[in-house]
Parts: sequence; structure tokens; C-alpha cells
Amino acid sequence: HYYRLAAMAGHDLSQYEVATCFKEGVGITQDFDLATQFFRKAADQNHTGSQYQYALLKVEQSPRLAYDYFLKAALNDHQSAKYACIKHQVRFNADLNICLQFCEQMAGQDDTEAQFLLARLLDSGAAGKTDKARAYRYYSQIAGSGASWAHYHCAVMLEEGLVVAQDLEAAIEHYEACRELCRDARVHLARLLLQAEHYEANQVRALELIESYCANHPAHDVAQTDTIEQHLERL
Repeated sequence: HYYRLAAMAGHDLSQYEVATCFKEGVGITQDFDLATQFFRKAADQNHTGSQYQYALLKVEQSPRLAYDYFLKAALNDHQSAKYACIKHQVRFNADLNICLQFCEQMAGQDDTEAQFLLARLLDSGAAGKTDKARAYRYYSQIAGSGASWAHYHCAVMLEEGLVVAQDLEAAIEHYEACRELCRDARVHLARLLLQAEHYEANQVRALELIESYCANHPAHDVAQTDTIEQHLERL
């Protein structure tokens, strides 16, 4: 009752508390419209948490409006809002340079997810800044914590040898680490195994990887008459 009186009088923290009660149905009938209204009132008074919550409630209905409030919260150093800006950059038609700045900030705090997002931006050059060597350093660091996609990107770079010195043995190790969750890694791994020593022994392993890949891609059949190299050529 007193929170609502204070909220009606324009107190931003009370508006946030009342909005939260309406959103979650705590002590009052759940009402998302009223929650949205009170979050908006507090958000427009620069209450960071309300900016983020208001954006969450508007993201499906009005993605661009949601981005504007995510951005306001992010500029007030709200970490989840920064993630929202970065992760939904395409949907929001977000400013990639700002997203890059957010990634830089969070990556510097040893935030693994932010480091991976930053690596992807630096690798792709999507924000107008390409630094594949730095991207590799982040991929490598994140791979150490067991992140499958980081292992995959490390493997590709080590296999190609364009950014870092080519190291096929290290590439094989990275592909092995991510093959369960990354199907494309199985094809890369099969190719590298056939280039490595012990060709005869690796043939069986390579075929297993190809069959595993094809099991998840019905368009690719493993023809019994094909050699392993022919299987890979068709993939």
C-alpha cells in the first residue's frame, strides 16, 4: 500500500517495487500491463533495473523500443542489459560498435561468455574491426574451460594456419574435444585423421565419424561402395 502511494507520487524505487509485485503476482493480482506501466515510469527516471525489466516486457511486441531501454540500462552498467544488446544485435539492428565496447568491458572482467562474443565479433569483423589473432587468443582461453564452440574455432584456425602457425595435431585435439556437440567438427576431424600418421588405423575412426555426421544429415547417405575419401568429398 505505502509502496503504491509512493509510486503514484513519482518515487522511482517504489515504482520499481510495485511493478515487480504486479509482474510476479506477489501480494496482488498479477497484471503485466500495470507492471509495464510502472517499470516505464521508473525507467524514464533513469532507474536502471526498471529500464532492463521494461525492455524485457516489450521485447516481443516492440523489439526496437526494447533495445532502446536495454541500451539505457547497459550504459548504466547493467550486465544483463549488455548481454541483451549483444546477443540480439541483429534483431534489434543494434549499433555493433557499442556492442563491441560492451564485449570489451565484460571480457576484461574475465566473463567467459563475453569473451566468446567478443572473439566472434573480432573474428567476423562484423563491427568493422577484425583482429583474428586476438580472437584466437580468446577462443583458446575459453576452450580451456571446456566450451565446445571455442574448441571448434581454435581447431579451424590451427588447421588453416592463416592466423596462427598450422598445427594439425593440436587441431585434432580441439576437434576431438567438441565433436559430440559440434557435428561439423566430425567431418574436419575425419579429414585430418586421414592426413595423420597411422592411416590404416585412422580409417576405421574416420568412417565412424562420417557415419555419425550422416546420421544427423539425412541428405547425406554413406554409400557402401564409396571410399572414405569419396565420402568426405561428397560432404
